[in-house]
Amino acid sequence: MKICYNDLGIYDSGKNRFNPDTLEAALMKINNIPAKEFRIVRPHYNSSFLTEVQIEALKKICYGKDARETVDDVGEAPAKYEIVVGNTNRSGSLAIDDYDSFSVRIEGDKVYLNGGSPYATAAAVKSFAKLLKSHSVTDADSFCGSYKEYEKTVDRKLEYTPRWIDDFDGDSVDTSKWYLINEEYTGKGPDGLSGKNGKRAFRSSSPDVTYIKNGCFNVNFSQDEHNYYGGTLRAYEKLQFKYGYMETSAKLPKGSGFWNTLWLSSIQKGLRILPEIDVNESFGSAAEVRANVHIWPNAKLKEEGHAHHSFDDLKQGAGRLHAPIQSCSAMIFTPSVCFGPITAFLSQATAGYTARLILQLTRTLLKRSPQPKCIRS
Repeated sequence: MKICYNDLGIYDSGKNRFNPDTLEAALMKINNIPAKEFRIVRPHYNSSFLTEVQIEALKKICYGKDARETVDDVGEAPAKYEIVVGNTNRSGSLAIDDYDSFSVRIEGDKVYLNGGSPYATAAAVKSFAKLLKSHSVTDADSFCGSYKEYEKTVDRKLEYTPRWIDDFDGDSVDTSKWYLINEEYTGKGPDGLSGKNGKRAFRSSSPDVTYIKNGCFNVNFSQDEHNYYGGTLRAYEKLQFKYGYMETSAKLPKGSGFWNTLWLSSIQKGLRILPEIDVNESFGSAAEVRANVHIWPNAKLKEEGHAHHSFDDLKQGAGRLHAPIQSCSAMIFTPSVCFGPITAFLSQATAGYTARLILQLTRTLLKRSPQPKCIRS
Protein backbone atom coordinates (compact mmCIF):
# COMPACT_ATOMS: atom_id res chain seq x y z
CA MET A 1 0.00 0.00 0.00
CA LYS A 2 1.44 3.35 -1.06
CA ILE A 3 0.68 6.58 0.79
CA CYS A 4 1.66 9.95 -0.69
CA TYR A 5 2.79 11.60 2.51
CA ASN A 6 3.79 14.85 0.85
CA ASP A 7 0.38 15.28 -0.82
CA LEU A 8 -1.38 14.71 2.47
CA GLY A 9 1.08 16.92 4.32
CA ILE A 10 1.40 14.43 7.17
CA TYR A 11 5.08 13.51 6.92
CA ASP A 12 7.80 15.84 8.17
CA SER A 13 10.85 14.88 6.12
CA GLY A 14 13.06 17.25 8.10
CA LYS A 15 12.36 15.37 11.33
CA ASN A 16 11.81 12.02 9.59
CA ARG A 17 8.53 11.38 11.37
CA PHE A 18 4.77 11.68 11.02
CA ASN A 19 3.15 14.97 12.06
CA PRO A 20 0.34 13.88 14.41
CA ASP A 21 -1.63 17.12 13.93
CA THR A 22 -1.81 16.94 10.14
CA LEU A 23 -2.25 13.16 10.24
CA GLU A 24 -5.38 13.56 12.36
CA ALA A 25 -6.67 16.36 10.12
CA ALA A 26 -6.13 14.24 7.00
CA LEU A 27 -8.34 11.49 8.42
CA MET A 28 -11.28 13.79 9.18
CA LYS A 29 -13.91 13.74 6.47
CA ILE A 30 -17.23 15.42 5.70
CA ASN A 31 -19.44 13.22 3.54
CA ASN A 32 -16.28 11.29 2.65
CA ILE A 33 -14.49 14.48 1.53
CA PRO A 34 -11.34 15.42 3.49
CA ALA A 35 -12.14 18.27 5.86
CA LYS A 36 -9.02 20.11 4.71
CA GLU A 37 -10.74 20.64 1.32
CA PHE A 38 -13.45 22.78 2.95
CA ARG A 39 -13.06 26.54 3.13
CA ILE A 40 -14.39 28.23 6.28
CA VAL A 41 -16.58 31.26 5.50
CA ARG A 42 -17.61 33.81 8.10
CA PRO A 43 -19.79 36.94 7.82
CA HIS A 44 -18.07 40.22 6.99
CA TYR A 45 -20.31 42.07 9.47
CA ASN A 46 -21.33 41.23 13.04
CA SER A 47 -19.08 38.28 13.71
CA SER A 48 -18.66 37.76 17.45
CA PHE A 49 -15.36 37.35 19.27
CA LEU A 50 -16.78 34.15 20.78
CA THR A 51 -17.42 32.76 17.32
CA GLU A 52 -13.98 33.78 16.09
CA VAL A 53 -12.35 31.87 18.97
CA GLN A 54 -14.24 28.70 18.04
CA ILE A 55 -13.46 29.18 14.34
CA GLU A 56 -9.75 29.27 15.17
CA ALA A 57 -10.13 25.97 17.04
CA LEU A 58 -12.06 24.49 14.09
CA LYS A 59 -9.29 25.55 11.69
CA LYS A 60 -6.77 23.50 13.67
CA ILE A 61 -9.05 20.47 13.48
CA CYS A 62 -9.64 20.81 9.73
CA TYR A 63 -6.18 21.88 8.61
CA GLY A 64 -3.79 20.82 11.36
CA LYS A 65 -0.85 23.22 11.42
CA ASP A 66 -1.47 24.31 7.85
CA ALA A 67 -1.80 28.11 8.13
CA ARG A 68 -4.99 28.60 6.16
CA GLU A 69 -7.14 31.70 6.57
CA THR A 70 -10.90 31.95 6.71
CA VAL A 71 -12.64 34.19 4.19
CA ASP A 72 -15.37 36.83 4.40
CA ASP A 73 -18.61 36.25 2.56
CA VAL A 74 -18.26 39.75 1.02
CA GLY A 75 -16.20 39.79 -2.16
CA GLU A 76 -15.50 36.03 -2.13
CA ALA A 77 -17.22 33.78 -4.65
CA PRO A 78 -18.59 30.52 -3.20
CA ALA A 79 -16.23 27.55 -3.32
CA LYS A 80 -17.26 23.96 -4.03
CA TYR A 81 -16.67 22.88 -0.43
CA GLU A 82 -17.52 25.32 2.36
CA ILE A 83 -18.18 25.46 6.09
CA VAL A 84 -20.40 28.52 6.45
CA VAL A 85 -20.58 30.20 9.87
CA GLY A 86 -23.26 32.68 10.97
CA ASN A 87 -25.53 34.89 8.87
CA THR A 88 -23.77 35.21 5.53
CA ASN A 89 -24.80 36.00 1.96
CA ARG A 90 -24.55 32.31 0.98
CA SER A 91 -27.83 30.96 -0.41
CA GLY A 92 -28.03 28.12 2.11
CA SER A 93 -27.39 30.35 5.13
CA LEU A 94 -30.61 30.54 7.17
CA ALA A 95 -31.18 33.03 9.99
CA ILE A 96 -32.37 31.73 13.36
CA ASP A 97 -34.76 33.95 15.32
CA ASP A 98 -34.63 32.23 18.72
CA TYR A 99 -31.62 33.50 20.70
CA ASP A 100 -31.19 30.17 22.49
CA SER A 101 -31.21 27.91 19.41
CA PHE A 102 -28.40 26.82 17.13
CA SER A 103 -28.11 24.37 14.26
CA VAL A 104 -25.47 22.19 12.60
CA ARG A 105 -26.55 21.41 9.02
CA ILE A 106 -24.40 19.13 6.91
CA GLU A 107 -25.69 19.12 3.33
CA GLY A 108 -23.48 17.41 0.79
CA ASP A 109 -20.49 19.63 0.05
CA LYS A 110 -21.66 22.41 2.38
CA VAL A 111 -21.87 22.75 6.17
CA TYR A 112 -23.94 25.53 7.79
CA LEU A 113 -23.30 26.51 11.41
CA ASN A 114 -25.53 29.18 12.89
CA GLY A 115 -27.33 30.35 16.00
CA GLY A 116 -29.85 32.94 17.05
CA SER A 117 -27.23 34.84 19.08
CA PRO A 118 -23.44 35.25 19.08
CA TYR A 119 -23.01 32.75 21.89
CA ALA A 120 -25.36 30.23 20.24
CA THR A 121 -23.42 30.52 16.96
CA ALA A 122 -20.19 29.86 18.84
CA ALA A 123 -21.83 26.80 20.37
CA ALA A 124 -22.74 25.55 16.88
CA VAL A 125 -19.12 25.85 15.72
CA LYS A 126 -17.75 24.09 18.79
CA SER A 127 -20.37 21.33 18.59
CA PHE A 128 -19.51 20.67 14.94
CA ALA A 129 -15.80 20.60 15.77
CA LYS A 130 -16.51 17.98 18.42
CA LEU A 131 -18.41 15.92 15.87
CA LEU A 132 -15.62 16.22 13.33
CA LYS A 133 -13.10 14.85 15.78
CA SER A 134 -14.77 11.48 15.23
CA HIS A 135 -12.93 11.66 11.84
CA SER A 136 -16.04 11.35 9.68
CA VAL A 137 -19.42 13.10 9.57
CA THR A 138 -22.31 12.88 7.15
CA ASP A 139 -25.64 14.59 6.48
CA ALA A 140 -27.17 12.29 9.08
CA ASP A 141 -25.13 14.00 11.82
CA SER A 142 -27.02 17.30 11.38
CA PHE A 143 -28.84 18.46 14.50
CA CYS A 144 -30.37 21.43 16.34
CA GLY A 145 -29.38 22.41 19.84
CA SER A 146 -30.14 24.70 22.77
CA TYR A 147 -27.50 27.00 24.21
CA LYS A 148 -28.97 26.58 27.70
CA GLU A 149 -28.29 22.85 27.48
CA TYR A 150 -24.90 23.39 25.86
CA GLU A 151 -23.87 25.81 28.64
CA LYS A 152 -24.33 23.05 31.23
CA THR A 153 -21.36 21.25 29.67
CA VAL A 154 -19.04 24.29 29.56
CA ASP A 155 -15.97 24.60 31.77
CA ARG A 156 -16.16 28.27 32.76
CA LYS A 157 -12.46 28.31 33.54
CA LEU A 158 -11.84 27.84 29.82
CA GLU A 159 -14.77 29.41 28.04
CA TYR A 160 -16.78 32.65 28.21
CA THR A 161 -20.47 32.42 29.03
CA PRO A 162 -23.04 35.27 28.94
CA ARG A 163 -24.05 36.80 32.26
CA TRP A 164 -25.74 40.06 31.29
CA ILE A 165 -27.70 40.52 28.07
CA ASP A 166 -29.96 43.12 26.55
CA ASP A 167 -31.38 42.20 23.14
CA PHE A 168 -33.57 45.33 23.02
CA ASP A 169 -36.54 43.15 22.12
CA GLY A 170 -39.14 45.16 24.04
CA ASP A 171 -40.99 48.38 23.25
CA SER A 172 -38.99 50.61 25.60
CA VAL A 173 -35.67 50.78 27.43
CA ASP A 174 -35.40 48.18 30.20
CA THR A 175 -34.93 50.40 33.26
CA SER A 176 -33.88 47.40 35.36
CA LYS A 177 -30.69 47.38 33.26
CA TRP A 178 -30.23 50.98 32.15
CA TYR A 179 -30.58 54.61 33.10
CA LEU A 180 -31.80 56.65 30.13
CA ILE A 181 -29.88 59.89 30.55
CA ASN A 182 -31.48 63.30 30.20
CA GLU A 183 -28.86 65.98 30.90
CA GLU A 184 -26.42 68.41 29.37
CA TYR A 185 -23.02 66.96 28.52
CA THR A 186 -20.62 67.86 31.32
CA GLY A 187 -17.53 68.45 29.17
CA LYS A 188 -16.82 72.04 28.19
CA GLY A 189 -14.82 73.48 25.33
CA PRO A 190 -12.63 76.62 25.37
CA ASP A 191 -15.76 78.76 24.88
CA GLY A 192 -17.35 77.27 28.01
CA LEU A 193 -20.05 75.48 26.01
CA SER A 194 -20.73 71.74 26.02
CA GLY A 195 -21.04 71.52 22.23
CA LYS A 196 -19.24 72.77 19.16
CA ASN A 197 -19.94 75.73 16.90
CA GLY A 198 -21.26 77.90 19.71
CA LYS A 199 -23.95 75.38 20.74
CA ARG A 200 -24.73 73.31 23.82
CA ALA A 201 -24.94 69.49 23.71
CA PHE A 202 -27.69 67.52 25.46
CA ARG A 203 -28.27 63.83 26.07
CA SER A 204 -32.00 63.52 25.66
CA SER A 205 -34.49 60.89 26.80
CA SER A 206 -37.17 62.21 24.45
CA PRO A 207 -38.82 59.40 22.43
CA ASP A 208 -38.11 61.48 19.32
CA VAL A 209 -34.39 61.09 20.04
CA THR A 210 -34.00 57.74 21.83
CA TYR A 211 -36.27 54.74 21.28
CA ILE A 212 -36.41 50.95 20.86
CA LYS A 213 -37.34 49.59 17.42
CA ASN A 214 -36.75 46.29 15.58
CA GLY A 215 -34.51 44.87 18.29
CA CYS A 216 -32.26 47.94 18.46
CA PHE A 217 -31.75 50.94 20.70
CA ASN A 218 -31.87 53.91 18.33
CA VAL A 219 -30.47 57.40 18.80
CA ASN A 220 -31.77 59.97 16.32
CA PHE A 221 -29.34 62.88 16.47
CA SER A 222 -30.78 66.32 15.87
CA GLN A 223 -30.01 70.01 16.34
CA ASP A 224 -31.67 73.39 16.43
CA GLU A 225 -30.36 76.93 16.47
CA HIS A 226 -28.85 76.65 19.94
CA ASN A 227 -28.41 72.96 20.83
CA TYR A 228 -27.33 69.49 19.71
CA TYR A 229 -29.35 66.46 20.89
CA GLY A 230 -28.07 62.90 21.27
CA GLY A 231 -28.69 60.00 23.60
CA THR A 232 -26.95 57.90 26.26
CA LEU A 233 -27.71 54.69 28.12
CA ARG A 234 -25.86 54.17 31.38
CA ALA A 235 -25.77 50.94 33.40
CA TYR A 236 -24.17 52.58 36.44
CA GLU A 237 -24.49 50.21 39.45
CA LYS A 238 -26.93 48.01 37.48
CA LEU A 239 -24.13 46.16 35.72
CA GLN A 240 -20.92 45.50 37.63
CA PHE A 241 -18.25 42.98 36.79
CA LYS A 242 -14.55 42.65 37.38
CA TYR A 243 -13.39 40.13 34.79
CA GLY A 244 -14.66 39.28 31.33
CA TYR A 245 -15.52 41.26 28.23
CA MET A 246 -18.42 43.04 26.54
CA GLU A 247 -19.49 43.20 22.93
CA THR A 248 -22.21 44.91 20.96
CA SER A 249 -23.31 45.26 17.36
CA ALA A 250 -24.03 48.75 16.06
CA LYS A 251 -24.62 50.73 12.89
CA LEU A 252 -22.78 54.03 13.11
CA PRO A 253 -23.55 57.36 11.46
CA LYS A 254 -21.33 59.09 8.94
CA GLY A 255 -20.48 62.77 9.20
CA SER A 256 -18.36 65.33 10.99
CA GLY A 257 -19.19 65.83 14.66
CA PHE A 258 -20.70 62.43 15.51
CA TRP A 259 -19.24 60.67 18.54
CA ASN A 260 -20.38 57.11 19.34
CA THR A 261 -18.92 55.20 22.25
CA LEU A 262 -19.11 52.15 24.49
CA TRP A 263 -17.27 52.87 27.74
CA LEU A 264 -16.50 51.04 30.96
CA SER A 265 -15.64 52.97 34.11
CA SER A 266 -15.21 52.32 37.81
CA ILE A 267 -17.89 53.10 40.38
CA GLN A 268 -15.48 52.76 43.31
CA LYS A 269 -15.40 55.89 45.46
CA GLY A 270 -12.33 57.75 46.66
CA LEU A 271 -9.92 56.62 43.94
CA ARG A 272 -6.83 58.74 43.30
CA ILE A 273 -6.76 57.45 39.73
CA LEU A 274 -10.06 57.18 37.87
CA PRO A 275 -9.82 54.40 35.25
CA GLU A 276 -11.80 54.29 32.01
CA ILE A 277 -11.83 51.60 29.32
CA ASP A 278 -13.18 52.56 25.92
CA VAL A 279 -14.40 49.39 24.22
CA ASN A 280 -14.82 51.49 21.10
CA GLU A 281 -15.17 55.08 19.98
CA SER A 282 -16.12 56.27 16.52
CA PHE A 283 -16.04 59.85 15.26
CA GLY A 284 -18.28 60.05 12.21
CA SER A 285 -16.95 57.09 10.24
CA ALA A 286 -17.69 53.40 10.78
CA ALA A 287 -14.50 52.67 8.86
CA GLU A 288 -12.42 53.64 11.93
CA VAL A 289 -12.95 52.74 15.56
CA ARG A 290 -10.67 53.29 18.53
CA ALA A 291 -10.15 51.15 21.60
CA ASN A 292 -8.47 52.88 24.51
CA VAL A 293 -7.65 52.92 28.22
CA HIS A 294 -7.53 56.22 30.15
CA ILE A 295 -6.42 57.29 33.59
CA TRP A 296 -7.88 60.48 35.04
CA PRO A 297 -6.18 61.96 38.14
CA ASN A 298 -8.46 63.22 40.88
CA ALA A 299 -8.37 66.85 42.05
CA LYS A 300 -5.53 66.19 44.52
CA LEU A 301 -3.29 64.63 41.89
CA LYS A 302 -4.05 67.44 39.47
CA GLU A 303 -2.74 69.88 42.07
CA GLU A 304 0.43 67.79 42.26
CA GLY A 305 0.90 68.14 38.50
CA HIS A 306 -0.35 64.79 37.27
CA ALA A 307 -2.19 64.76 33.96
CA HIS A 308 -4.65 62.61 32.04
CA HIS A 309 -3.02 59.94 29.88
CA SER A 310 -4.17 57.15 27.61
CA PHE A 311 -2.82 54.28 25.56
CA ASP A 312 -3.81 56.16 22.43
CA ASP A 313 -1.42 58.93 23.49
CA LEU A 314 1.39 56.47 24.15
CA LYS A 315 0.87 54.52 20.92
CA GLN A 316 0.21 57.64 18.81
CA GLY A 317 -3.05 56.31 17.43
CA ALA A 318 -1.84 52.75 16.84
CA GLY A 319 -4.85 51.47 18.77
CA ARG A 320 -7.21 52.47 15.98
CA LEU A 321 -8.84 49.75 13.88
CA HIS A 322 -9.61 50.35 10.22
CA ALA A 323 -12.26 48.51 8.22
CA PRO A 324 -11.18 47.09 4.83
CA ILE A 325 -14.11 48.84 3.14
CA GLN A 326 -13.57 52.52 3.81
CA SER A 327 -17.09 53.55 2.76
CA CYS A 328 -18.92 51.07 4.99
CA SER A 329 -20.59 53.82 7.02
CA ALA A 330 -22.39 54.95 3.86
CA MET A 331 -25.04 52.36 4.71
CA ILE A 332 -26.43 54.85 7.22
CA PHE A 333 -28.62 57.31 5.37
CA THR A 334 -29.97 59.25 8.36
CA PRO A 335 -28.09 60.86 11.24
CA SER A 336 -28.74 58.09 13.72
CA VAL A 337 -26.98 55.27 15.51
CA CYS A 338 -28.50 51.84 16.11
CA PHE A 339 -27.16 49.60 18.86
CA GLY A 340 -28.07 45.94 18.66
CA PRO A 341 -27.65 43.28 21.38
CA ILE A 342 -25.18 44.09 24.16
CA THR A 343 -23.78 41.20 26.15
CA ALA A 344 -21.33 40.89 29.04
CA PHE A 345 -19.40 37.61 29.02
CA LEU A 346 -17.60 36.32 32.09
CA SER A 347 -14.95 33.67 32.49
CA GLN A 348 -12.76 32.65 35.38
CA ALA A 349 -9.94 32.35 32.86
CA THR A 350 -9.64 36.15 32.64
CA ALA A 351 -9.08 36.68 36.36
CA GLY A 352 -6.80 39.61 37.08
CA TYR A 353 -6.42 40.89 33.52
CA THR A 354 -8.48 44.08 33.76
CA ALA A 355 -7.05 45.03 37.13
CA ARG A 356 -3.47 44.47 35.95
CA LEU A 357 -4.12 46.45 32.80
CA ILE A 358 -5.26 49.53 34.69
CA LEU A 359 -2.66 49.31 37.43
CA GLN A 360 0.18 48.90 34.95
CA LEU A 361 -0.94 52.00 33.09
CA THR A 362 -1.29 53.93 36.33
CA ARG A 363 2.14 53.09 37.65
CA THR A 364 3.80 53.91 34.36
CA LEU A 365 2.10 57.19 33.63
CA LEU A 366 2.24 58.77 37.06
CA LYS A 367 6.02 58.78 36.73
CA ARG A 368 5.74 60.59 33.43
CA SER A 369 4.19 63.81 34.81
CA PRO A 370 6.68 65.47 37.19
CA GLN A 371 5.80 68.92 35.90
CA PRO A 372 2.35 70.55 35.97
CA LYS A 373 0.43 69.99 32.76
CA CYS A 374 -3.01 70.77 31.43
CA ILE A 375 -5.55 67.97 31.59
CA ARG A 376 -6.31 66.82 28.04
CA SER A 377 -9.91 65.95 27.27
